[in-house]
Parts: sequence; C-alpha cells; structure tokens
Amino acid sequence: MNSQLAVYKLVHRKLTELRAKNPSYSIRAFARKAKLSPATVSLVLNGKRKISRKLASQICDALMVDPQERSEILRAFPKRPEPRILD
Repeated sequence: MNSQLAVYKLVHRKLTELRAKNPSYSIRAFARKAKLSPATVSLVLNGKRKISRKLASQICDALMVDPQERSEILRAFPKRPEPRILD
C-alpha cells in the first residue's frame, strides 16, 4: 500500500470513529489530540500534504495506534540511509 495512502486512511478512520461517538467532533479537536495543527490535518485529509516518515510516526504515536499497525504503516516509508563516516 502507498505510504501516503496508509496514513490518510488511518487519520480518516480515527476521525470517523471519534465522530461516530460525537458528531460535532471537529478537525481542530482531532488535531489537538494528534498533536498537529488543524491545517496539517486538513491538508492530510485532502491529500495535499506530503507525509514524511517522521510525521507518520508522530501521528501513530499521538493516536495510540497499535504496534503492529504502526509497524505496517512505517514499513511503507523509505528509511533514511545511515550517514557515512569519512576517514
């Protein structure tokens, strides 16, 4: 699955779950829970924000995603290459 799509689906699913419990639950409240700006949440939901591995990890942590799902989501992102040490 595309890494961007995986995070979009996660954010959308969590927001939908919270809105099922409270129909007036806002993006602003969701952003506060996810420790993100409301603009970032809106851009992610609209597919206009490129999601980095770091942002995906932050979203997973803030939304308390179970470890297996978190690992599946983060696996889709390329890892940073280890810095090379020059002698």
